[in-house]
Amino acid sequence: MDAYDSNLVYWIWLSQINGIGPVIAKVLLNVFEIPQNIYKATKFELIDIKGIGSVGELLHSI
Repeated sequence: MDAYDSNLVYWIWLSQINGIGPVIAKVLLNVFEIPQNIYKATKFELIDIKGIGSVGELLHSI
């Protein structure tokens, strides 16, 4: 798997999470820049983000 495929996996992961639409995805990407960083974020990093409500806990539980 090359870097493109690896990155694509995280984009697909982010797009398939129930409760994450384009607005919340944009907020998360503004903070973490790429989906892989969102995937690797800690529960505390996710919960601290304003504007995503309980999605931070949801993401960490996946």
